[in-house]
Amino acid sequence: MSLNVHWDGENVGRLERVDDRSREYAFSYTDASRSISLSLPVDRERFSPAESRPFFEALLPEGAVREQVASQLKLAASDSYGLLAELGRDCAGAWSSSDSTATRIPGRAAASTKRICVRRSA
Repeated sequence: MSLNVHWDGENVGRLERVDDRSREYAFSYTDASRSISLSLPVDRERFSPAESRPFFEALLPEGAVREQVASQLKLAASDSYGLLAELGRDCAGAWSSSDSTATRIPGRAAASTKRICVRRSA
């Protein structure tokens, strides 16, 4: 499974698990015209898990809140990829996650600000 990364409704990249049993994931751009972060410049196509993790990890809850949410979702608190897949619609800032079959972010109106979301792909 991979998660598509969208910015303002447009696919800009993908998060992919290193392997099916791993919690590690790597980010790659599918549209090099839009950089999502200074730490993930568009002049590189793919980023290692160590390079990808800080940006996406910062979108998730921390501490006791993370532990509670992970417990409710029956995930390990250390499973950032799983948490992004489940909580992406409500991540901090303009990020969200949903099934990649949807074209717009469910439950959200179009906004004048740039929105970034992470969506499941097949």
